[in-house]
This record gives sequence, structure tokens and C-alpha cells, in this order.
Amino acid sequence: MAFSYDFDIFDVVPSKNDHDPELEAFLQRIGFDPDHGHSKIALFRNETTAEALRVAPPAVRDYFLEAGFGLNTYQSGAPPGRYPAKDEDARLILIERLSDLAGQFPLPAEPTAPGQFSLHDFLRHLGQATPIEMEETTALPVDAVSAPVPKSAPAASAAQGGGFANKAARFWRAMPILSQRLRHAASP
Repeated sequence: MAFSYDFDIFDVVPSKNDHDPELEAFLQRIGFDPDHGHSKIALFRNETTAEALRVAPPAVRDYFLEAGFGLNTYQSGAPPGRYPAKDEDARLILIERLSDLAGQFPLPAEPTAPGQFSLHDFLRHLGQATPIEMEETTALPVDAVSAPVPKSAPAASAAQGGGFANKAARFWRAMPILSQRLRHAASP
């Protein structure tokens, strides 16, 4: 079974325009601090893919959770193979986290058996997905369970040059490093 590895970035904390005192009080009680940049999470769009990750070998599942993925689903409305352009920075941070964490988990060296979550297919999809400009919509609530993806600070974006060429360069620098680290982590 081939899975759809499309994923979207979900902002766990509503924007400042969506002031909700009850939600803010709850987040404070549980120690969640969006100002420290951990309010975004990556969620697969497809329930079958999310379920495959939930039942994946613990090393694969933990690797994705630690990198900033959740185990539920979310639909941004982007078509297959595309993602909202506004999520570009969060996706780059996610790729960098995947790369940084690759050597810390005993990941499989070979593609998994059919019907199982495939790290190799995910990486192939990650390299092929392209951004698309989309209108802002109000997201539906999602029960996301994971370590959130850090927000990129506006100051960091400006310092790194937020243009498309720079983002593409960051992406293509991170992808080979991620692939190499995954190969090295999986070798006996």
C-alpha cells in the first residue's frame, strides 16, 4: 500500500487575533509557552498515513515525534504534492530537526515492507513537494499529540534572507545532509 506523505503545519496556539482567555489560561496551567517558539506541529493529511506512523517501529515513530510531527491529521486545503507557501520556514526547520536527530535513533537501513510507514518514501516525497500560495483560512481544532515544531523567529528569517532562493538553498543543503545522516544511522 502506498501512503500519501503530504503533511501540513498546524499552529497549536491561535493567532493573537483569535484571543481566547480560556485557552490561554489552560495553556499557561500546563506550562505551554508559545513565545519560546514551540507552537507549530507537522501533521499528515491522510489518516491511513498517520495510523501507519502510530504503529511504526518505536524508533521511527519516536524520531518523527521528536522532530515535531504529531499522530493526528490536519488538512490545510493544499492539493496533493503541494503545501501552503506560508509554511515554508516551519518545513525547513522541520527538515533541519530531522537531519539533526537522524543519528540519535536506530532507523531502518532498507525500505520497510509494503503496508508499513516508509522513511524512504517520506524523504522522496519531502524532496518533491512544492509550495503553493493559498488564501488564509480558519483552521479547525485538532488534537495534536507531539513535540511541536519550533517557530522561526521573524528576526532569524530576516537575518537569513527570507526570499525563495535562500529558502530553496536551505532546503537543498539540508536534504543531502538528512539523507546522509539517515544512511549512516541505519548502517550496521
